[in-house]
Amino acid sequence: MPGRERALQISFSKTSVLTANRQHKKALKGLLILNGIVPPQTHSLAHLIEALEKHDVCVPDDVKTAVSLTHYAVSTRYPGSYEPVKEREYQKALKGAGTVFFWVEQQFNDAK
Repeated sequence: MPGRERALQISFSKTSVLTANRQHKKALKGLLILNGIVPPQTHSLAHLIEALEKHDVCVPDDVKTAVSLTHYAVSTRYPGSYEPVKEREYQKALKGAGTVFFWVEQQFNDAK
């Protein structure tokens, strides 16, 4: 049973990190739309951040750390063999999600 529990934990962690990545993407695309920018069709958080910066939106450094999640969006999008998510990576993804959402929420509130 311990092996099965570990496999479920790894699967849950990968799914959670992928979900966090998707939420980052949706939030950043929403911010692009708020600024009158048509979001690029991409899964890359780096491209979304670049699009914001190209249109003079100042993206804080701690928000840019969300770019590290792009790896999980690509590697877990389709079935196959995955590298296990380390606890540190999982925690970083969750923290990054909070940072991005707080910043995007501030941008929406400031636009009111």
